[in-house]
Amino acid sequence: MQEFLISGLDSIAAGARLLAMFAFVAVNLLFVGGIILRRTSFVNRWTSPWLAANLVALGLGAGVPIATGLMKMALGATHEPPVAASVNPK
Repeated sequence: MQEFLISGLDSIAAGARLLAMFAFVAVNLLFVGGIILRRTSFVNRWTSPWLAANLVALGLGAGVPIATGLMKMALGATHEPPVAASVNPK
């Protein structure tokens, strides 16, 4: 059961990192494209939303893996060690 939870947390962290990287690249490419096409009016209007989108991508890319890592540590701390097999003397 614990291995299943850990693998699930790993896949969630990997998916969040991938999504954050994609969002970061896409938002910045769109912003650069807007700057090239419209210059000053684009920069004045879209700088705040661009910064917010980058901060969300950073928070997603860093926050979710940190949270899943903490959950994995908590699972490891609550894990009960296996019961040792009793040895019968001959």
